[in-house]
Amino acid sequence: MQRSLDYYESHFDQSAIGDLVIAPGGARATALAKSLSAETGLRVSTLNLSDCIDMADGVSVPEGWLPCMAIGAALRADQAS
Repeated sequence: MQRSLDYYESHFDQSAIGDLVIAPGGARATALAKSLSAETGLRVSTLNLSDCIDMADGVSVPEGWLPCMAIGAALRADQAS
């Protein structure tokens, strides 16, 4: 991961990455976030979909990759030819 961050900083004219979000959330992701934060110095958090999407009362998001893939597909934007 550190090599990827170093590559990004050396090859792209962008500011350094300071935040990292892990998806999906859960106990394992929380432990990973804590470790990555300690090792990299980044602000690392887990994704909470209810913070990003307005949901009706009583609707719960299942844990796992499926909601993330569905949201990623919905947010995809193809350029018109």
